[in-house]
Amino acid sequence: MVQVSATIPVYNQEQYVAEAIDSVLAQTYRDFELIVVDDGSTDDTPEVVASYGSRIQSIRQPNRGGAAALNTGIRAARAPWIAWLSADDLWEPTKLERQFEAIRQAPDVGLVYTDYVYIDPTGTILSGEHFPCPSTRTRTLIWLIQRCYINGSSTLIRREVFDRVGFYDENNRLTPDWDMWLRIARVYGIAHVPEPLVRYRIHPNQTSAKHEMMERSAKRTASQALRRLGPVLGSAGALLRFKKDIRNFPAHIRSSVGGRTFSRQLRDVLESAILLVNPETTRLP
Repeated sequence: MVQVSATIPVYNQEQYVAEAIDSVLAQTYRDFELIVVDDGSTDDTPEVVASYGSRIQSIRQPNRGGAAALNTGIRAARAPWIAWLSADDLWEPTKLERQFEAIRQAPDVGLVYTDYVYIDPTGTILSGEHFPCPSTRTRTLIWLIQRCYINGSSTLIRREVFDRVGFYDENNRLTPDWDMWLRIARVYGIAHVPEPLVRYRIHPNQTSAKHEMMERSAKRTASQALRRLGPVLGSAGALLRFKKDIRNFPAHIRSSVGGRTFSRQLRDVLESAILLVNPETTRLP
């Protein structure tokens, strides 16, 4: 049995998907299978994927979103560890090798993530992201409530995790990864490899470029997580989110980035205040 099932969910990424596939096939850690799930692409992605022949397993399905494509890959996986790579991102050759070194030091963790760098459409490095894992599970949950600091393409996840916490939420089209990290952090330890082993591409067509929709989805994801944490941890997380929104409020008002309006900014602060008073709130006004 292979040790890692690497999954690439792809939708209309003919320009980048070959680079993503090549970066997986170039791993120094060789005990893996690669599953590419085409989520109903309408460009030349199917032809690019087919050109790899038997070196990969390819699955094509009607378009249902990234979470559905990830879940298809997980269900097809044969290995005890699952890794996924966005079709426009890249792995460094030692990505899996370094993660298994971390697992040997912390064999009970459910998820291992790495640092990453941002690249532009041509592959030029723009900047880097480094966020060490907090020292306790409680601190990890609290910090994850404030920010999704784990890049999905950097993760290596124990297969049994999905049997325990469930699969990616297919109704969450924009932030299913953040929701998953919050669910995992409640019941499993998380480890961090302090090396930039992923290249995260910034380009106009990616989903995360839709800033306002992403922010609203992030707010919903955080609110759901606060309710799951219960009154004590939920209150602590709500307090930090409220303080963050208050701190950012003046800068947002001065800025017109993304076309965000005063009323939308005020709603964000009020939502955080409501959750601060009652983290068990099931519906925001």
